[in-house]
Amino acid sequence: FTVFRCIVAAECTEFSGRPIFLSVVERFGWAYGLIYGVTMAFMTFGLFNVIVAIYVENVVAAAKDAERLNRRVRLRDDLFFASKTVEMVHVIWDCNAKWDIGAEGIAKPQNTADLFSLTSGIKITPERFEELVANPRFNKILEDLDVADEDRVSLFQTLDSDQSGSLDFEELVDGISKLRGDARRSDIVEL
Repeated sequence: FTVFRCIVAAECTEFSGRPIFLSVVERFGWAYGLIYGVTMAFMTFGLFNVIVAIYVENVVAAAKDAERLNRRVRLRDDLFFASKTVEMVHVIWDCNAKWDIGAEGIAKPQNTADLFSLTSGIKITPERFEELVANPRFNKILEDLDVADEDRVSLFQTLDSDQSGSLDFEELVDGISKLRGDARRSDIVEL
């Protein structure tokens, strides 16, 4: 009991209050005092390491759960998706002004519905899509919508559902809405 009490609880005194290992060192030599000191150091550091490891594990688990919850909320947020779709329309419109020489003279509509209707007629070829993917604003939108970087490599082929060689705006939005987040069972069954 005394050894356990000394090593685990660090309560190593006699009834009179004198340290036990002082008596042990006087009676049996300094080697026992050294063994006690090394044992106490290992116990102290080992015990603190276990406590810190438990704390860190709990903090990391809580952070992962919070991130998973935030992601789930963001994926189910239709208003967020709609706002990112509007941003995407603006990016496509700005890029289209560079693509089509005649589009430069057309003023950008202030009304979102008009902008959607004008953008829906734009056909995005693989070359134009590469320009979009190179655009930092478009990449930020894809990142915000949780489209994985790995999916962006062959994104045009994935989004071109009718295999026409070009994307219209509906194909783009519909495809991106399906690519958001991790693959689910329903996505795999759909394949």
